[in-house]
Amino acid sequence: MISAFVLYMAARHGGGGAPRGRNRWAGASARPRGNASRPPRPTHFLSVRIDNPQIWAKISTIQGDILAGNQHLTDAAIPVQASHLTLFVLTLSEKDGSLQQARDTLEHCGDLLLEHGLSPEVDLQASASRAESVPDDHMHPAALAIGDSNETAPGVAAASPLMLSFRDLGHFRNKILFAKLVEDEQATRLRGLASSLHRRFSEAGLVEEAAGFPSRKGEKRGDGDGGGGSGSGTSSDSFEFTPHLTIMKTSKLRDRGTLIPADSYDRYQNGFVVGHHAPSSVELSSMLEKEDVPPLEGWEPRPYYKCEHRLGLCTPAV
Repeated sequence: MISAFVLYMAARHGGGGAPRGRNRWAGASARPRGNASRPPRPTHFLSVRIDNPQIWAKISTIQGDILAGNQHLTDAAIPVQASHLTLFVLTLSEKDGSLQQARDTLEHCGDLLLEHGLSPEVDLQASASRAESVPDDHMHPAALAIGDSNETAPGVAAASPLMLSFRDLGHFRNKILFAKLVEDEQATRLRGLASSLHRRFSEAGLVEEAAGFPSRKGEKRGDGDGGGGSGSGTSSDSFEFTPHLTIMKTSKLRDRGTLIPADSYDRYQNGFVVGHHAPSSVELSSMLEKEDVPPLEGWEPRPYYKCEHRLGLCTPAV
């Protein structure tokens, strides 16, 4: 007859869980392989904010027309006050210091702006004084370009504001509807900047593979886009940037299989100008927290993603 003690030990070591002294997380390896390989959810994103009342008005009109015949899509509409273009996403934490490291990394990306013909928001007169007082061989070539608006260091493009243009609508499998970024020289500058920033953050060890963004072919991999942006969390050598200004997305609905009828936005497909915008900064923002921001005239104030740090850009003189 098997003793009660033998049965007890068999229960502990066979079907009764891990014996004492074993790693408390050992059971994680027994989970389905799909869950074990799932990348961490992104918590932050780098983006340029689209806070232009004229563009907001166009987006609001488009949403209104679509919802007039599709009330079931009401919750899919993105608040216009949340408009932005996501460059890429990150998984960061204040506890392990990675969030502060990301802030510091963005702070020191001014040279990347100049490499792509963009001008940091700096005091040019003060920078010129610093350039005169420091030997050239002790300065980054991009830093020299800040000091003289008429001369540019070799290999650095002449700096000028970034002006983004949006025209017509596009979609990802009719689940995400967005305004297209016009593929002009300005879009090329933005793409180059996004790639350089992604490389810089990757070199700092801050980029991890993260799901949640449409591929270049428009096949969606998830919904973690920080509220309506686009980007990538993959390694630097496979970085893809598909800029789009999200107008509606059905992942916000209870039934995620819902589609946005193509005929509800056909009228905005052929040469419809959404607007032009010169972003004032590149921002590191939180997907998990929001903060109150000053309202724009004529628009209801709504919280925006909490900005952890921003890298200012010079904008066109008014």
